[in-house]
Amino acid sequence: EPVKKELICWIGLESKVKVINNGINLRSFKKSKRLNFSLSEKEKINIGMSGRFVLQKDHETLIKSLNEIHENVNLFLFGDGPLLNELKLLVKKLNLTERVIFKGWVNDINKELDKIDLYVQSSNWEGFGLSVVEAMAKGIPVLGSKVPGLKEVIGSNKYLFKKNSKNQLVEKINFILDSDQNYYLASDYALKMSRKYSEELMIENYLDLYKNLS
Repeated sequence: EPVKKELICWIGLESKVKVINNGINLRSFKKSKRLNFSLSEKEKINIGMSGRFVLQKDHETLIKSLNEIHENVNLFLFGDGPLLNELKLLVKKLNLTERVIFKGWVNDINKELDKIDLYVQSSNWEGFGLSVVEAMAKGIPVLGSKVPGLKEVIGSNKYLFKKNSKNQLVEKINFILDSDQNYYLASDYALKMSRKYSEELMIENYLDLYKNLS
């Protein structure tokens, strides 16, 4: 819907714009094996985020939040971009070099997500949170900025935090990691929401559109 609004502002023709959500092959995103363990059994808890290091993303808020979370929590960042060196300097300044791991571009995000316990998409704006859907499809609890393009995909204020709000993000992370009950409720919710973005549903919607063109 946010992309639709921007497109209409740009070209008009509102009656000719229809939204079909992206979909993924849910069968290829198997439930993460890390979900088979209690939080207390894990020596390290890994947070992950995927995205280019650009102004659209808000890696800074996520990195800063790490200083107020238990020291056994690490952060894996997947991606590259013009702000990489700036973010590395921030990590060094905050003495987080042992806890923030820059993974660069990865060929198989599915495999990398198997190492992640909590996925956070901290963004200033989004068109559609495809990375969020991929994490949810593996049953990984997800948090995201309350911005268009993410709030629709995540769908619950319980798992959304105010954009650029480190304090609210810390509060949400601690809530999910506070107990196995909170954690696995978030996991079940993520799996349920991911089913709204299946490849099959996307194809079905395209076919319906073609069949009804006049």
